[in-house]
Amino acid sequence: CAYVHMQMGYRHFDTAKIYGSEPALGKALNEAICEGEIEREGIFLTSKLWGSDHHDPVSALKQTLE
Repeated sequence: CAYVHMQMGYRHFDTAKIYGSEPALGKALNEAICEGEIEREGIFLTSKLWGSDHHDPVSALKQTLE
């Protein structure tokens, strides 16, 4: 789904751990960047720190970035 949105010109993606979309979006972005279809500098990615992760925000951030 994310790949289709990139082909349509979407460059801002809003996600969160709870949405369950981070792994698929990360994979699609990685593939598109590696194939030269988009540049990382042109992508805007927003995620959210979920309430259950407030006790360890650094680990939550690392998971999101992974």
